[in-house]
Formats: sequence, C-alpha cells, structure tokens
Amino acid sequence: MELERAPFDLRACIESVVDLIGPVAAKKGLEVAYDIEPGTPETAVGDVSRLRQILLNLLNNAVKFTETGEIVVTAGASTSTRPGSIGYHLTVRDTGIGIPSDRADRLFESFSQADVSTSRRYGGTGLGLAISRRLAELMDGTIWVESAGVPGQGSTFHVTVEAGPTQMTPTALRRDGSFADRRALIVDDNETNRRLMTAILGAWGMQTVVTPGSEEALTALEDGRIDLAVLDMLMPGMDGLDLAAAIHQRAPGLPIVLASSVSQHDVAADPRWPASGIGAVVTKPIKASPLHAAVATVLGTTSDDVAEATSALDEGLASRHPLRILLAEDNVVNQKLAIRLLEKLGYRADIVANGLEALEALERQTYDLLLSDVQMPEMDGLEATRQILGRWPEGERPWIIAMTAEAMSGDRERCLEAGMNDYVAKPIRVDELVAAIKRTPRRGSSDSGQEADPQTNGPVDESVLARLADGTGGDAGFVSELIEQFVSDTPALVVAARAGLDAGDADEVRRAAHTLKSNAATFGAHQLAGRSRELEDAAKRG
Repeated sequence: MELERAPFDLRACIESVVDLIGPVAAKKGLEVAYDIEPGTPETAVGDVSRLRQILLNLLNNAVKFTETGEIVVTAGASTSTRPGSIGYHLTVRDTGIGIPSDRADRLFESFSQADVSTSRRYGGTGLGLAISRRLAELMDGTIWVESAGVPGQGSTFHVTVEAGPTQMTPTALRRDGSFADRRALIVDDNETNRRLMTAILGAWGMQTVVTPGSEEALTALEDGRIDLAVLDMLMPGMDGLDLAAAIHQRAPGLPIVLASSVSQHDVAADPRWPASGIGAVVTKPIKASPLHAAVATVLGTTSDDVAEATSALDEGLASRHPLRILLAEDNVVNQKLAIRLLEKLGYRADIVANGLEALEALERQTYDLLLSDVQMPEMDGLEATRQILGRWPEGERPWIIAMTAEAMSGDRERCLEAGMNDYVAKPIRVDELVAAIKRTPRRGSSDSGQEADPQTNGPVDESVLARLADGTGGDAGFVSELIEQFVSDTPALVVAARAGLDAGDADEVRRAAHTLKSNAATFGAHQLAGRSRELEDAAKRG
C-alpha cells in the first residue's frame, strides 16, 4: 500500500470526519466535539485520506460503544522521529463501556471484541482497528488504547503519525477585520465546545465571555457590552430557545446564533422559535467555516473570506450562460450565502427547503439547474435525485449539482451514484461553483453531458470515465492512477466482505460492500456496483 503525499489542512480533515459522524451520534443523544491544541501545526504534507480513514474508524467504534455522554477528538503535536518531519498525536475519547486492560491489545486484531457479551450487544469492531493500526504504522506512527474498563469512564484511543512540512497557510481561523474587537457571549454546558468556540472566535479577533449555563449568561449580559450571543440548544434547565427568548427580551436586536444537533428547519418548527430572536442556526458538531458564515450573517457584515472570494467573481457569467436555477437547501445561512454568490454571477434562483419541495417546484415549471444540499429533512438530496431521474426524461430534467460538506471522497461517489451530475463542497468556493455552473448544459443543448457511449452496456461505462477525465481537467495520468488504485483496492474489499460473512459481522460486510459499490460507480462499473448494492442491502437487513 502506497501513501499519497499532498498538502492538507488538519482542521479541515478533522471537521470532515466529525461532520460525517455527527448525525449518527446525534441520534443517540451523544455530543461530538473536537479540539486542536495551541501550537499544533495545522497544515502539513501527507496522506490525508488515510488519516481520515483512521479517525473515521475510531469515531465509528466510539459511537457504537457509547450510549450517553460525549466523544471528543483532540489533536496535538508530538515529537517527530525523523528530522524535518511534523509529528501529530491525535486522540479519540469516549464515555462508553470501557475496555478491560487485559483485552485491549486484542482490539487491533481483525474482528476482535472485548468479550462475547459485548459482541452480542454491540457487534464486532471488524477490520477497522486492524486497518487503522496498519495505516498508522505506514505513516511512521502507532495506535494504542487506554481504558479503566469501567462503563461511563470510556476509552481513549491514541494515534501518532508523521507528516512533512508545508508552506500552505491554514485559512479556517484567519483574523477577520469585520469581526475584530466584537464581544461574543458563548453559552454551552459542554467544556470542550466552550474551548473550541472560544479559540475559533478569538482567532477571528473577537473577545469572548464564556458561561456554562443560562443564569451566568443573563448575568454576563447585564454586566458588560455584548455584541453577539452563541448559544447551545440542548442544555440542562433553560435550553437554547428559552435562553434566546430571555436574551431577546432583555436586549432586543442582539444578534443570536444557535448551535444545534438538528437542522434549522426542525428548530424553526418549535412554537418558541418566533419569540427567540435567533438569526442563524449552525449544526453541531461545531465547525469553523459554517460558524463564520453564521456570525457574518447575524452581524450583517461582509466577512473577509466572502469579500476575497467575490472579488474574483465572473459577474457576466449569467449573460453568457443563462440558466434557470432552483436551490434546495434547508439551512437559512447556507441559503443566503448561495443566493448571494449566484446574484454576484448575475443569476436569480428560486429556493426550496427540502427534496419534496424541489419535486413540487419541478412540477410547476422547468429548471436548467438544481443546486441541491444532500442532507435535508423530509426528503434528502439523494432521494430527490432518484425521484427526478424516475419521473422526468433526460431532456426535461435539470442538471443536478450536489452541495455537501467537504468530507470523505466517498461523498462524491454517493452523489454521482444517485444520479447527480456534479458536486461542489461546502463551504462553497467561488471558483468551484463557477466551474460547476460552466459545466452545466443549457436546456436544449446537444451537450447534455450524459450522452450514452456505445459501450455503456459493457463491464465499464466509458462515458463515466470521460466525465471523470473532464472533472480532473483532462489529466489522463491522474485518471490512470485512480483506476490503478481502484483495481488494487477491489480485491481487499472483496476479502473484507467475505471475512465479514464468515465472521457473521453484518456491519463489516455492509461497510465493505458500500465502499466497493461507491468505487465501482465512480468508474462506471455498473454491474459490480449493482451487485455490491445488493450485498449492502442484504447486510443492512442482517
């Protein structure tokens, strides 16, 4: 197995993983947070995909074995064993069932488990930890676990890896002149979240007043100037909505941001919402870029990031490439940002809040382009896409561009497999959005981007490979490298699925089949993708 060496941003890597695991943890009522220790290099050169894989494996297991409490990812610097290298020490701490010390080493063996009763209740750890250990060792590091073996005290998994230095500048926490010297009130009962938000807002130049609950928050509001309040939704005693209403009553007009594990659509359905005075909702786990957008929105400022991005906008694009656009996005902050960027390009867009509303809008009129979020209430973007493909013929349906959090590369494959035509990561980069719009065919154009190749019924759909080549800027060498990686990884995934079947580990079968399905779809291997989907569905049914 060869490792990739490319510049990466550590914060973006961690945020992408907690963003993936957040919805799963929220269903169990678990808090997920992360913290990067001061002085930790946030950019380096290495294989960020493998590092994500390690973290995702550890977080998946943490969620599986934790019933209440929290899961916290921490990143810090460690002593490097190689001159000129950067050492990282990452931990994943949970408040789960714990692991007896005499059985901890077994966890890094394939399909191991602390004991039989745990296996019956929670399922096996599968190949995830064994693979994580191998990947850590390939990156000149190691992995180990510490646990008191006491339920509720949980476990802490440690990972060390090494990476190379880079001149790339981290962008998530740059000082923002439009935020400088503003005083923000942070209210959250979770200590890790308080530290994270304090660090983020402080890096933007803001002063912070931090409290763990409503009583202290209301006192702080009366004791000094506050320009912004950032509130957690789920807190003991007075929750975020009630606290927001109390603040709004005492300080009308004070900008308020709510941090919630559920979407703004769901929060806004609460009857207390109209009296809350909340201007924006950010979805937990807290991530720097969405928080930045929310703060900029409620303060009514143009953040430095937005100003820098809009300076390079192609303001005449709409006149040269006219499109009727439908935006499907449930988060109001993201709606406003997307609409603003589109307006700068000269476009006007209609807005819907979920997949069902998108289908209703398409019934009323035709659109050339659907910009669709992936995770939305009632009907998500993937299911909406499947419905569109089933209900409208190719010449009458819109080109669909997915908008989803910048996360594992598998996100893109999921979107394309569902039938979406293109993909941009959130937070949206202007250059990526412009490029995606330019790839959008106008209605009636012969260049639909989906013309069938004579060999689409063969083992590989060459039209998919052609689109893949287009998406990489025509870099044939890079495409060949991707194909080689696909061919190299496939046997191992088949072996993993077979091992899962033999061990009776349905979760491991599902994971292997899901990855194989996504990979196959990426390269147009439709038959393999279909068989893998059948295996994945069977594993889900147990």
